[in-house]
Amino acid sequence: MRILVLASDAYGGTGGIAQYMRDFVGAVASHPNTENITVIPRVIVREPGPLPERVTHLSHFTASKMRFITGALRTAIGRPRFDWIICGHVNLLPVATVAAALSGARIIVVAYG
Repeated sequence: MRILVLASDAYGGTGGIAQYMRDFVGAVASHPNTENITVIPRVIVREPGPLPERVTHLSHFTASKMRFITGALRTAIGRPRFDWIICGHVNLLPVATVAAALSGARIIVVAYG
């Protein structure tokens, strides 16, 4: 499985949502059927720290909302295609929905709280 994660924050973030997303991504990355997970955070406030095996962190799309949106959509339609798009926050659902529609990937919304 190839997975794209759109997160408000995760690696390089602070607080409960960031920690939850790090734990979630780490658990999914440990599954034997997971080939690669690409994480695109909306916000990053510090160095991401060590990443789990098979996780790629694209922090260069955090400069602005438009950069995040265009980066997420371009990544979603790139090659090879993603099997799943995981939306880590309800505020990112419009971007995740468009990315899933353009790429043909299935979508999962993760709710925290």
